[in-house]
Amino acid sequence: MRKEPQSIDSILPIALKKFGLKKGIDQHKALIIWNKVVGEEIASHTKPGWINYGILWVIVDDPIWHQELGFLKPQIIERINQHLDQTKIRGIKFIQKRR
Repeated sequence: MRKEPQSIDSILPIALKKFGLKKGIDQHKALIIWNKVVGEEIASHTKPGWINYGILWVIVDDPIWHQELGFLKPQIIERINQHLDQTKIRGIKFIQKRR
């Protein structure tokens, strides 16, 4: 007895979850939405780098922005997590861009 073909959009979410990849993909969505979430001005001074154990690492181009973003961290995390599915970002680390 042959099975009917299934569409990839019905199989992919099941496969990602089964192989433990969904959490990582959900978190990496934060990299994609960074500019949208923080706005044009902050985005022009930052670049999302990577995510490690739920922590988003962001490269900042100026020490003053680095300090200012430290104050905005809770609001930024909250706004990012509003755009993510089930897996959330636990924190953000800002690092100074090397010159």
